Amino acid sequence: MRGDGSIYRFGPFELDSSRRTLVRGADRISISIRGLDVLLVLVANAGELVSKETLSNARGLALP
Repeated sequence: MRGDGSIYRFGPFELDSSRRTLVRGADRISISIRGLDVLLVLVANAGELVSKETLSNARGLALP
């Protein structure tokens, strides 16, 4: 999934898709590349059911 410059805010978190960063307040949260890819797909599709296939297609994630 390519960053399109979107910034997602949920709870105390802010996810910047272009910088591929997750922050909570002033603290940057360490997250794996794969975890970040999954999180980006989930927040981009908030409120919708996200299939395993959709997740797998995002940056070629290999999910069991």
